[in-house]
Amino acid sequence: MYQKLSYVSSGFEDEDQVSNALIRDTQEQDIKGFAANAAAHSEMRAWLMEETRVHRQVSIRALGNKFAGRPYGWSEFDTLGVMAELANKCVVELRHAQGNVNLREKGLVAQLRSRKGMEQYTIRLADIIDPASLKIAKDIASHLFNGKVSSDPQLLFDDYKKVLKERCKELEGWLTQAEGGLPFAELLQTNLALLHDLLANNGAAEFFGCFRLRRDEIEEYIEDVQKLQSFFNIQVKLFQQARDDLKSLEPELRHINDPDLLKRVDLVKQILAMSDPTTKIPELAMLLKPVKDKVQQALTSQIYQVQTKGKAMREKLAEYVTSAHQDISAQLDLTNLTQDIDKVVTSVDQVASIDSAIAHQSELENILPHLLEKVDKLANEIIERQSSNGSYSTATFIKSIVSVQVARVATKSLLETPQDVDVYLEALRNTLLDKIHQNHRVRLE
Repeated sequence: MYQKLSYVSSGFEDEDQVSNALIRDTQEQDIKGFAANAAAHSEMRAWLMEETRVHRQVSIRALGNKFAGRPYGWSEFDTLGVMAELANKCVVELRHAQGNVNLREKGLVAQLRSRKGMEQYTIRLADIIDPASLKIAKDIASHLFNGKVSSDPQLLFDDYKKVLKERCKELEGWLTQAEGGLPFAELLQTNLALLHDLLANNGAAEFFGCFRLRRDEIEEYIEDVQKLQSFFNIQVKLFQQARDDLKSLEPELRHINDPDLLKRVDLVKQILAMSDPTTKIPELAMLLKPVKDKVQQALTSQIYQVQTKGKAMREKLAEYVTSAHQDISAQLDLTNLTQDIDKVVTSVDQVASIDSAIAHQSELENILPHLLEKVDKLANEIIERQSSNGSYSTATFIKSIVSVQVARVATKSLLETPQDVDVYLEALRNTLLDKIHQNHRVRLE
């Protein structure tokens, strides 16, 4: 009745023996060196092949029913044990919820024997994994995985999928940074395309076959990973700092004439433009330091000139008050008048560029004529006030000051001939005499 009962020459008696068959590294052999249950393996494989041909899904219940009947008569544990040995060798795949099952899952055999598990777990023939491809994948895994490399092809395939997905996320993050102006954008795109192609393989056999075909690309990717990790985890801050420093230095360089310093700037630009600057990045900070020091020195010097100019202007203003308005100098309060100077001199300490410091100096130079006008205006108001209330009997002898802008006196903006000069001088003379005849003193601008 059960002619093939003896095909299971090394039987199984409990769940522990079936669990061991799923994960053990070696298979039991007979005295001839063949797998102990080779005949049973052949029968189960042949039947699964026929079921695959007619596109029929095989549940654990269907598997048990098949080999419990004639001509087999295998026990439940023998059937599960033979299936476990085939799964261990990746001849068949144990699946659940459209995915492969981890053969080392705790309590797996008990689940397979449960009423629900017998319906939900399925078995099918696996693609044959090329041993050479599997060996290459195992060798390369030691460079990609941080932990131990599994000897189980299915577990190795699952580990690869997990690691490669993590690497894709890492590369995608770096690519986002690179697209903002960093190097390696093209290399990252190439590596991402490679990993996506590998992950597109659904089965272990297909995956390892692809691994063998693209071995050179994968090894190049592994070499690239170290370089990319070094750049994006360590060197990127140095690179971005050099780029920012160069950007801030650019408008200041026209004030630098030293050929050696300008040569350093050109070298930094070349490094920042490299497709792979990793070996040169440590040099960036030292290349730019003398340039930054020189710019800072020039800025400090320009700030000092503004401060000195401000001091000289205060002295000049006080000297003007004393010389031009000697009789009423004590009544002129210069505190408010010098606030404009103080404001410029105080704010120059906060400037960050040489051009800004130069602009402050120009602003000071433009302030002086206006301050002199304010002094004259205040003095004239005092003179008029004293004249009207009779505070001074000599008020008529205190002349007010008016300004004359000598350039505006000329009828022509450009003098070309001696006659033009004579006309201009005559006009200037008449303007000055007119002011003096009006009992004014004249301040030339």
